[in-house]
Amino acid sequence: MGMYRGKDDLGIISLNNWYVLDMGVGKDTDETISGQNSSRITATGEGGCIFHVDLNQARRISEVRIEYGEENYFDADKVRGYLCQTCLDKLLDVIDGYGDAECPIGLCMIDFQTQELYSLQEQYVTYYIRDYYVKIESGEEKIVTAVYAPIK
Repeated sequence: MGMYRGKDDLGIISLNNWYVLDMGVGKDTDETISGQNSSRITATGEGGCIFHVDLNQARRISEVRIEYGEENYFDADKVRGYLCQTCLDKLLDVIDGYGDAECPIGLCMIDFQTQELYSLQEQYVTYYIRDYYVKIESGEEKIVTAVYAPIK
């Protein structure tokens, strides 16, 4: 995760195998090409999630469609090796305090700049993270849309 630390961008973490996906919405203006769109598909391994990313760099919009794998439920024993105790406690508080505590999904969002974690459990539908608006749709698959929307 060191390569993303401090970067002005958002990401999604597959917690059970600590796969980190850069959403690409926060690229500096100098790094984008006007009108450039891109798509990519990434899998986190056998039994893991599949991420479909559609990125409109000119408008700074990223949509990530997540197909759940067989091992999509949060496993605290697996995650202990990746998170400090403070971060793990925070994540457990969010999972235990709301929604389906018996079968929470093993995904969260991260603000790379602040290193703050955000839950992607089904009860969450929107976030404002610094200058980003994030919309979350849950169902058989999860769709996370992030838009760079600074206050003018």
